[in-house]
Amino acid sequence: MAVPPQGHRSVEGPMHRIRLLDGDGDPPMAVLTIRTYPATDSQIPLCRHAARETVAGHRTFDPDTVGLLLTELATNAVKHSSSPAFTVAVALTERARLLVAVVDGGHGEPKPHIRDAGLSATGGRGLVLVEALAHRWGVDQEGGGMLVWFELAPEAERAKECASVAGVSGQ
Repeated sequence: MAVPPQGHRSVEGPMHRIRLLDGDGDPPMAVLTIRTYPATDSQIPLCRHAARETVAGHRTFDPDTVGLLLTELATNAVKHSSSPAFTVAVALTERARLLVAVVDGGHGEPKPHIRDAGLSATGGRGLVLVEALAHRWGVDQEGGGMLVWFELAPEAERAKECASVAGVSGQ
């Protein structure tokens, strides 16, 4: 898991102050959307749809992957936070990656972490998906809230990484 960088760039949302930096410590090149939702289960599909629509215009990222990973983070914010709302920010980084952050005003304890869910468990696999599909992700606790973020590499970069791991040459 990536260590959250210091000196985040702040973005004001209606309910939360979001401090954004990519995993390299650089501020985002462009904030595409920032929106706050009531912390209820019914809002999770709405935030997923809004993020997918935002990303659909940037053909370099898979909206389904964005939706899946955001659903995991938003669900954690709703289920494990005492916050009445959560805020979602979607941004592009200087390295042409997609940065998605979810912040809530709760004090989730312990910090989000990958856990070993048993075969019969009905939950506990969300961050395993984030770890597997995101380029990198992290958690930042500060100022009475929690920010969980992930970065996605463009699909072309992800395909090259997968081919490299599999030992497949692009030539």
